[in-house]
Amino acid sequence: MKRFGTAGRSSKTLLWTSMAAATALGISACTTSEVERGYKIPEALCDTPVSPRLLETVLPAAGEKISMTPKNDVSGIKRCRVMVDGKLALSASTEWWGKETTLLKVASTMRGVKLDDRVTEDRRFAYAEKGAVGRVECPNPTVASRKTEGALYATIWITDEGTPNESAMKDLITAYTAAVTASVECAGSE
Repeated sequence: MKRFGTAGRSSKTLLWTSMAAATALGISACTTSEVERGYKIPEALCDTPVSPRLLETVLPAAGEKISMTPKNDVSGIKRCRVMVDGKLALSASTEWWGKETTLLKVASTMRGVKLDDRVTEDRRFAYAEKGAVGRVECPNPTVASRKTEGALYATIWITDEGTPNESAMKDLITAYTAAVTASVECAGSE
């Protein structure tokens, strides 16, 4: 009669089999959770200062090289594209819109934010896991007519290379918007 199950195996065989399986599971768990960044988290998005702590939570957890490219080829729009290992990971911009343009109108045009996502009580910020918009207080814009005719918005979105995080996106857009408010664009002097 043939035996099934573990009754015919020695306890040493079972012990060694269990230990080997546990070791294999432990090794695979370590290798997937110990991925490291090979790049330094920047202290700015192009020329706009932002805490590395805020960027760290949304940039890719792995990668070797980071680079930033400013794009100012459209009047009234300044973009900063952040690449990790040659792939777009994050895009930040400032965009001048008409004076009466609402936050939700801007949010409806961008990737990563939907109209039913989070909006702050003062309606200055809309944010989601992969994108955010903030209305910039711009008391003294470098282009004088924008003070009466325009509204400045800051936007940030991450691609699939980034790490979705709603809370981090809210903190990041709040800090980025404040930095733009303090910039030459809005303060009017260098």
